[in-house]
Amino acid sequence: PDTRTGYMYPAMMRTFRQVGAQFAAMFAYDMLQTASRNLGWQTHYLNLVYTPRKAMSAVIAAEVMHRLPRFGSYGPYPNNTRFGDFHVSYQENLGELVARDAFLYAGDTRATPPDLPDLKRIAGYGSSPVVTYGGEGIYFLDKVKPGLWRLEVYPDAEPIRDPFEPPNPAKIVTRAISRPQSMTVTLPDLGATFTVQPVNAGAVEAQARGSQFTVTPGVYALSASGHVDPSTFPKTIGELGFAEYHAPPADTAPLAVQSLAPVALLAGHDAEVHARIVDVTAPDSATLFLRPSAAGFYRPFPMRVSSGYTYAATLPAGALAEGPHDFVITTYRHDSATTFPDAIAGKPYDWDYLGRTAWPLEVTGERTPVTLFRASDDASHLVFSRIGDAGRRGLFRVNLSATTGAPVFHLELPVRPSGEPLPDYTASLVIKDRIVARGPSIVHADSVRVRARGLGAHDVLQLTLMEDDGTSWTVGVPLDSSWSEKVLPLSAFTIGRGVLLPEGFPGEWNYWVGPAAGRGAAGDAPRLEHVERIQMSLRPGTTGVEVEAVTLTF
Repeated sequence: PDTRTGYMYPAMMRTFRQVGAQFAAMFAYDMLQTASRNLGWQTHYLNLVYTPRKAMSAVIAAEVMHRLPRFGSYGPYPNNTRFGDFHVSYQENLGELVARDAFLYAGDTRATPPDLPDLKRIAGYGSSPVVTYGGEGIYFLDKVKPGLWRLEVYPDAEPIRDPFEPPNPAKIVTRAISRPQSMTVTLPDLGATFTVQPVNAGAVEAQARGSQFTVTPGVYALSASGHVDPSTFPKTIGELGFAEYHAPPADTAPLAVQSLAPVALLAGHDAEVHARIVDVTAPDSATLFLRPSAAGFYRPFPMRVSSGYTYAATLPAGALAEGPHDFVITTYRHDSATTFPDAIAGKPYDWDYLGRTAWPLEVTGERTPVTLFRASDDASHLVFSRIGDAGRRGLFRVNLSATTGAPVFHLELPVRPSGEPLPDYTASLVIKDRIVARGPSIVHADSVRVRARGLGAHDVLQLTLMEDDGTSWTVGVPLDSSWSEKVLPLSAFTIGRGVLLPEGFPGEWNYWVGPAAGRGAAGDAPRLEHVERIQMSLRPGTTGVEVEAVTLTF
């Protein structure tokens, strides 16, 4: 739920086949007319046009059901990322089928089909050694006969809002934009020069040069022998009419800018800040303006197109003094300027500029402590163990410390209706962006500081650092009812097990996660550069805790 990844569906189907499943159905699918707003079942956002990577992974998952034998075993993670002709990669956000007859991929791939002349189907999101595509929509290539392929291309799917926010019919969350895009198709039966013949697209017939051509959404025939009489095309390709194409409805939305900046930059180092700028036509130019938060003037840094709808600004080391900063982005079209995130007319240095908000950006030293959890900022982003199907929301509250006045996270061990305490209650927070932002220097951290107290005289907070392969390192933090700051050397964390949160439906069938294959042997230790989550757990014998902050220190 609440994802748009390219790897989850094939991995799920692998599990289904392992236990003998013969049937699998998607819970919900968004209608084309409303998918730009995600008005279907909110958490399962899926549509061929508007979630192309996720849709491509669903196409691959269907092939898993057909091609994998039942009751097969593929070993523990990460060995099971390859199964049959399939491969999934969390790190690359990729799922793929690389077979003699079909080459399907949900993300950029470097894989090469075993025998290009035997290929019958190619479909993808992203680029591969066979198809290089500059757009961000899904596409399909089906072989009609040697030297003739049917190409179907869909518009760029550009997120402009979080699609998992509460829905509203007036709120577009993903735009479908039909821009001309470059495509290269490298197939031996087409060669380097072939005809690109529109079937229903509003384009002019063209010739590929060096296997490269420009394409807009629609259906095409790619022919090595020149123009093909349309009456000779087959009526269908599988279940699909040869000319069949379902364009998304036209929509209207203002230009949107989304910050893709990291949570922090390192002082004294050159850096790049990225943003997504989405409109039917690109702006003439864009500028990022940066200033220290407390005082100072905005300094301009020109932005360039990095790829597609993504722009980048280079910030030199001299512009990044340690401390909190703000930035805004101004887009220019003709004689007008619009500044974001407020989306108001004008530039930030205009005398009558009305903007009052900006994106925050911290600039830190290499050994500045890294905040892993702060109650004031992070409590609303935690996910929790579920207490039956009705207990999907966390049971906690945020209080104010009687000592410092700062917000504190108040967590008690829940009990079942019978009065029996839960065997485990865990709160989990993704901190990957904070770890990645620190760069290579993160490996020099040596301890974790916890400011907390118990609700009773003898309570224990189980603190866990989970790596991106699921390997988890845990330590028990003894607490009494007085506020204190505990310093925990990383050497005190021992190999343990974490909790897979958020939990799938229904319930606790896959609750615990142990070390990945090959991890946990003597001499193994936390790999800080791979830490992705922090988890705080309560178990029987503990009443509860209050936590103000958890910090990684050097």
